[in-house]
Amino acid sequence: MYNRSIKAFLFRGVLPVCLWVFCLLALPIGAQTPRLATSYISRGNSSYEEGKFADAISDYEAALAFAPDSVTALTNRGAARLECGDIDGAIADFSAALKINPRLAQAYCNRGSALTSLRRFEEALDDFDRAIKLYPRYALAYYDRGTARLAFGRPNDAIKDFDTAIEIKPGYYQAFNNRGTVWFTFGDLDRAVEDFDRALALNPAYVPARGNRCLVRLIQGRNDEARLDCEAAVRQDPSFRTTLEKQIEGLRVSGRLKGQGADKEMR
Repeated sequence: MYNRSIKAFLFRGVLPVCLWVFCLLALPIGAQTPRLATSYISRGNSSYEEGKFADAISDYEAALAFAPDSVTALTNRGAARLECGDIDGAIADFSAALKINPRLAQAYCNRGSALTSLRRFEEALDDFDRAIKLYPRYALAYYDRGTARLAFGRPNDAIKDFDTAIEIKPGYYQAFNNRGTVWFTFGDLDRAVEDFDRALALNPAYVPARGNRCLVRLIQGRNDEARLDCEAAVRQDPSFRTTLEKQIEGLRVSGRLKGQGADKEMR
């Protein structure tokens, strides 16, 4: 996802949605309704993990027909709705779950993600703060809050949150990528590339970091290396070509590219 609040032409990693899955206890004999709800939730979770979000929503709705107060079904349906672009529906589900149990860190974090996508940053930051207060070692909440702070024009605070997310979860390649975009906004291209390198070392198939490193290398005049990153990004995700071409053209028009070959990288 391209973050339009950053005039660096960089790709910000998309906000991950926390799918909340209970480790379920055994139900007493005769409790068929809860069992049915649990079965639908389990199948919905499988569909979610497979990217079949519409199917997941159908199963969570079936679970809610048997257990209307299931915070698991509400929270997970909200996550699936968010993936489908139904942001208002997702917020409604997370809010309903929190009304039943106001101590659900996952629901606060997910609602914050939804609010961030609507650019309702102050409300989103309040939700991330609540999630972190409930669960101080919640790496995803720090990552999401850092992403919201970056979009809200608070890059120094964003750096702190990405640092904390990485300290809690050293393999958090999305956080390395987003921290790299902050270094770029500060004009520290070497540190930006270093973080993109770390993201790619952890996940070589992570296209946003590959695209970001390509663009920074173009600015640095390292066109041969940039071309390799561009080619790899498009090979991993052919639909990424158009986005990269637009970003490279933006850099060319802005006069930020060095050398004569930069505008030919995607040809």
